[in-house]
Amino acid sequence: MPNARKKIRLPRSEYGDPERVYFITIHATKPGAPFKNPQFAQEVVNCLVDARTASGFSLYCCCLMPDHLHLVLSPSPHGPDVVGIIRHFKGVTTRKAWRHALGPSLWQRGYYDRIARREEDVLGMCEYILNNPVRAGLSQDHEEYPFCGLIDPI
Repeated sequence: MPNARKKIRLPRSEYGDPERVYFITIHATKPGAPFKNPQFAQEVVNCLVDARTASGFSLYCCCLMPDHLHLVLSPSPHGPDVVGIIRHFKGVTTRKAWRHALGPSLWQRGYYDRIARREEDVLGMCEYILNNPVRAGLSQDHEEYPFCGLIDPI
């Protein structure tokens, strides 16, 4: 079947384990940088924090760059799995993007995910994420960048 789409996801059951830590990258659909607008970027970050509060998932760190978002998280034992968390977040933020004339869609269809194998992986993932604005020349130090930070203890 030459036209069959390659499956890039693990079985859905692999995304609900609260003992696992997931590294997620979601890219914007628009070329350019839809999150350069500081007001909209803050709304997106607020949506993420609100989703965390409502669903109870652990959000270890996050960084909203001008054209993509990095997250390190674990689902709650009694809340949605990672797929549900991302689906809800994308829906809420896309509706916010419409108010800023950014769209019909804000995010690419899928997202990149990786499951951490050891605690060192989690620390390395967070270090990578937190230094992303520095590597991109957006700030001298990650603490200066307003859309990036550690949220829950690792």
